[in-house]
Amino acid sequence: MDDTTIICSKEDETRWMLTRLDDLMSWCRMDFKPKKSRSLSIRRGKVDEAFTVVEQQIPTVSQEPVKSLGRWYDLSMKDIRRGAETLELASESLLVINKCGLQGKFKIWCPQFMLIPQLLWPLLDNDICSSTVETIEAQINKFVLLIYKKMVGGSSGSFRRGNVLSKSKAKTPNEIYPRGV
Repeated sequence: MDDTTIICSKEDETRWMLTRLDDLMSWCRMDFKPKKSRSLSIRRGKVDEAFTVVEQQIPTVSQEPVKSLGRWYDLSMKDIRRGAETLELASESLLVINKCGLQGKFKIWCPQFMLIPQLLWPLLDNDICSSTVETIEAQINKFVLLIYKKMVGGSSGSFRRGNVLSKSKAKTPNEIYPRGV
């Protein structure tokens, strides 16, 4: 038994369930670790009651937040902080990618195949506003463009559509398939 979640509508039911689980655990010769557990009891919109197991108090979510399936639960029960944390994670990850000793083409590969999948879970799981998502997207785009400029070599003025395509080794679709043919 790794993780167990108990959801009860009444305090008495919760206490009975914890007592019963404690009996079963002692029968199996296993112990609860109350310090690794968390409790959340909300009564009239406020955190109310703390519970005990094996005569040790279970910390409440307000005292120590808990992470379950990639999602953090704390007293506020809101996802506002999760947006800022995801934005910070994206910024720190881009700095780490930039400082690593990889070649430019691999640095461009990292955000697409490593960073974005890592960011997708918190973005999908939490209710993060679209402006934060757009900020993360802009940071990643700016990073990729910066690395691309370093690889190709040139100023920002030379990276307009025509200049980049004319200097690139690959031919554009218009060069391969000209109109009128």
